[in-house]
Order: sequence, then structure tokens, then C-alpha cells
Amino acid sequence: MYAIEFEAEIKNNVIHIPVDYQNLNQAHVRVIVLTQTMQRAEVYNPKEFFGAGTQSKQDCDTYLAEARAGWN
Repeated sequence: MYAIEFEAEIKNNVIHIPVDYQNLNQAHVRVIVLTQTMQRAEVYNPKEFFGAGTQSKQDCDTYLAEARAGWN
């Protein structure tokens, strides 16, 4: 594996590769990001994603039972 190192800013979730490394165009690379400060990652919460965080357990169970009944 060939390794290079450079510093860059991440803007809009994009890292621009310096012109010196233009030969990396359309290459498969492994990226390791090292930052000066700890960045808190958003934690995936399936209850919030599916809207279950605002519904009661009974409402969710009723919905699932009705959905399963339609599968047959």
C-alpha cells in the first residue's frame, strides 16, 4: 500500500485532494481522518427514524399487528 499525507479542510462533507496528487483520480483509497478536536457523531436512533419515539408502545404494537395481518 502506498501512503501519502496532506492537510485539508472538510467543507460540506468534501475533502479536496491537492493538485500534487491528481493521479489519484478514480482510484480506490483508504481514508483515515485525524482531527485536532473530538467531533461528536450523531447516534442513529431507529425509534426517531421510524417515528416510534413519539408513539406509545400500544400504538406501535397495534400498527405492527395490523401490518402483519396484511402480509398473508
